[in-house]
Order: sequence, then C-alpha cells, then structure tokens
Amino acid sequence: MRQKLQQALVSTAAPLLQDGERPEVASGARINMSIKANLAWGAASAILTGGNWVTTGDDKQCYVLLTDRRLLLLQSHWLTFRPVAKVLAELPRPSLVVTDVARGLMTSFTVSAAGHPDAIRLSFALTERGESIALLRALGAAA
Repeated sequence: MRQKLQQALVSTAAPLLQDGERPEVASGARINMSIKANLAWGAASAILTGGNWVTTGDDKQCYVLLTDRRLLLLQSHWLTFRPVAKVLAELPRPSLVVTDVARGLMTSFTVSAAGHPDAIRLSFALTERGESIALLRALGAAA
C-alpha cells in the first residue's frame, strides 16, 4: 500500500482508536459476505419481490486496520476510494480465527471471531501482497 494512503488510513482511524491502542498493519482489501448471509439476502429479496427479483451481495472495497486490540474494517469513499471514518466491522483480536488462506494473483482468506458463525472473506490485490502477508503473520496464520 502506498505510504501516503497508509498514513491517511491511520490518521482517519485515529479518533476511533481507544486510549493506548496502536495500529500495526494497514491495508486496502475487498470484502465479501459469507455464503450463508448471501443466501439469506437473496432469499429475502426474492420473497419481498414475489420472485420477480433476486439480489445477492457483492465485493466491497474497504480498508483493514489491525491494532494491538482489534481488527477494524473501514469504509472507503465511493468516488475517491480514500478511507472514511465509518467502521464496517470490528472484531476483537484475541478471538480472531483465520481460515481458507488462498495465494495466487490475489491473496485471500477468511477471518472470523471464535464462536461466531459469520465470517468475512478478505481479498488483497497483487499490490497489497506485502500487507496481506504481514496481516497473516500478525494474526498467527501461516504466511
């Protein structure tokens, strides 16, 4: 991730951090809904429209900030793709579980909180490979 954008992410997230909380890894990523949530969304849209229309969730650009206490997913601006101080998801770091690590042109893995059925699939572009490896190592997964 470019240094300037990384600094913008950390400064945008600064008001959201707790006292003494330190950012460790900052990166851009794409998130997608869990399969179960996507199916539920599709079924609900089909029921509400009488079967005339089915909607499914798609990938969404976001920013990932791993601190010493939690994992924050921050929204990106719809036009400039710069980080916005709106939290899409917040997961406590001690309970994070990483599964389904896939490497190729894109690095992707699923992260969830232990004991919760919902999971978030994070996908990192080739330009974010260094940050994705740093994030996997920080979370204790095999990089």
